[in-house]
Amino acid sequence: MHGKIHASTYTGSLYGKHDLLCLWPYVIAHTDPINHTVDLNARLLAPMLGMTEESLEAAIGELCSPDPKSRTPDKEGRRLEKLSTFKFLVVTHEKYLFANDRERRKAMRLFQRQSRDRQKLAQAVAAAGKQENNGSLTGDASIPTWEEVKTAADMSAVPEAIAKNFFDYHQGNNLWLNKFQKLIDWRHKLVTWSAKDRVATPGTTSRYGIVPQHIQLRAIQQEIEKHVANPDSVFYKPDCTDLEKSAYKALKKRRDGINREIAAAAVNQQEQQQQPQV
Repeated sequence: MHGKIHASTYTGSLYGKHDLLCLWPYVIAHTDPINHTVDLNARLLAPMLGMTEESLEAAIGELCSPDPKSRTPDKEGRRLEKLSTFKFLVVTHEKYLFANDRERRKAMRLFQRQSRDRQKLAQAVAAAGKQENNGSLTGDASIPTWEEVKTAADMSAVPEAIAKNFFDYHQGNNLWLNKFQKLIDWRHKLVTWSAKDRVATPGTTSRYGIVPQHIQLRAIQQEIEKHVANPDSVFYKPDCTDLEKSAYKALKKRRDGINREIAAAAVNQQEQQQQPQV
């Protein structure tokens, strides 16, 4: 579980109350998101929080007491309501949950807007490049530099590692010009290359050759970090579907498989180096 601490926590009615400011973040981080309750055993928590058992009991009691200066007037400003010996209801917990949901939706809207802007820009750049290349001869063709490819990759949301692989392949094999000695539409090919590398599986080959494992690993990790079934992602959805959960598990399984292959290859290489030469 996790929780969100507002900056106003340190400037409100808890200002200057060290024990309460030590206990309250623990309460927020450990509150059950369904029934809004938390277990507080002073004897257990005192050494964890660096407090004495008596001071922790006093802090719990103060959080259960009315606070006329609280910004949240519910329950007379109480933050906790005792339900049993160790179980307490966190009165204002819903406010923290709603704040998290609002920020998550705001972040998702921002991400989607930026994604649409990148796609529009990439389409405009590709269209301009295609129009420029029509009818151009070798003398007018400009072979792209790594910086130009990197910039186009940023505009199209292509990982830098994949863009570098694309550039090295075309540069090393002199593939920037077609058979009519005209510059290829490399911006479009870069996006196509990225799509092929993202879906490639470990040990497989594509028209571009074997996809390096470190490129696969980076692409998979980026997908994991943005996945809606990842509890640590800003795009996490508590009510995601079974299909989304299965896709998330498959990504982690692929990542772990690549890591195992890399580790096994390193051990094998080390063993070969340690073998005496005849």
